[in-house]
Amino acid sequence: MGAGCMKTENWIDPREIRFYHRPDGWLAAEWGNRRGPVTARRLFPVSEPDGMILIRDLDGEVWGMIRRADELDPPSRQALRQELRINPYMPGIRSVTSLQRKNQQFEWVVLTDFGHMRFYTDPLYESVLERPDGRRVITDKSGQCYVLPADYDLDKKSAKKLKRWF
Repeated sequence: MGAGCMKTENWIDPREIRFYHRPDGWLAAEWGNRRGPVTARRLFPVSEPDGMILIRDLDGEVWGMIRRADELDPPSRQALRQELRINPYMPGIRSVTSLQRKNQQFEWVVLTDFGHMRFYTDPLYESVLERPDGRRVITDKSGQCYVLPADYDLDKKSAKKLKRWF
C-alpha cells in the first residue's frame, strides 16, 4: 500500500507513547521499540478534533492510530496538538459525483468538506481501507487520505455509483 493510510488497524495506547519536538522542528515519538520523527494527521473533521489521529513515520509506514489525543500525558498532548495545527485533517467526502476506471487507476470526482475535488487512486483493493463502522479511508496516488462515509450515510446517487465497485 506504500504511502497509504492503513492496511490494518493498530491502536496506540496513549499511555504508552510520548511525543515531543526535536530541535530541527520535527514531531518525534517514542512507542515501544519505535523512535524517531513522525507525522500526525486527523482522520476526521473538526467536529472530532482530538479523535482518531493517524501516526506514520517519515517513510509513510503507519505506526497506528490514537483514539483520543486528550488521553495523552500533557507534554505529549501539547506537542501533538501543535503538530496537528500544521498538518490538516483528512477531507470528508460528502458525495461522489463520479468514480471511473481509467487504465490502471481510478478517477474520483467528489464533493468534500473542502469543496469539489478530483483525485486518482491505484486499484481500489490497494487504495481503500474499509473500517468496521462502514466508513472507508481512501488514499490517493499522492498519499492524501479522504474519509468516505458508510454507504447508509451517503446520498442515494453516491451510494449507487459506489455499488458498482464495492
